Amino acid sequence: MGEIIYYTGGAKSGKSRLAQEEIYIRKHQQVAYIATQANEFLDPEIERSIEKHRLSRPSHWHTYEQAQKLDQLIKKISEDYQCVLVDCMTVWLTNLLFDSWQNLADHQEVSFDQCVNNLTGVEIQKAEEYVMQELRLFLKEAKEAKTDFIIVSNELGLGLVPEYKFSRIFRNIHGLMNQELAKQANQVYWVVSGIAVKIK
Repeated sequence: MGEIIYYTGGAKSGKSRLAQEEIYIRKHQQVAYIATQANEFLDPEIERSIEKHRLSRPSHWHTYEQAQKLDQLIKKISEDYQCVLVDCMTVWLTNLLFDSWQNLADHQEVSFDQCVNNLTGVEIQKAEEYVMQELRLFLKEAKEAKTDFIIVSNELGLGLVPEYKFSRIFRNIHGLMNQELAKQANQVYWVVSGIAVKIK
């Protein structure tokens, strides 16, 4: 079985760079890079960030774009690679919640913002359960593969309580996601100012 190595940290903390360096240290040559950014959320700033990440990766790495259903992609490709890098889980979570609640908004014939502001406790709980189910499906495939997995996420829980309802819900579910990632990982690194601190 391969290992799951999890990198978490704040925005621009260096976690993506250090995750890539982990691959160099392990001397993996057959590498799959899974980008979770959904095209519908692109803007010039995000496009510049994506291009910067692309240029930082070796040309022989194979890139896959997978906004959701990570388990299905892993099932197809994991045997072909020594290592799979997933960057990042925060964006993956964004994709799941936006799609889920946009569908609900369409059904209710209201705007996305109205839908989120009107979410009931039951609907928020359903969203949480949906995310955790999708996450566990992905991690199950990762743990059963012979491939090493390096997973990147952001740490969002160190600041003030967000003002807006969506941000509060997102932060809470994101925290649960990160806890599960850390629980299932063989190694966990907390990245601060470009330095990785091993915490598991």
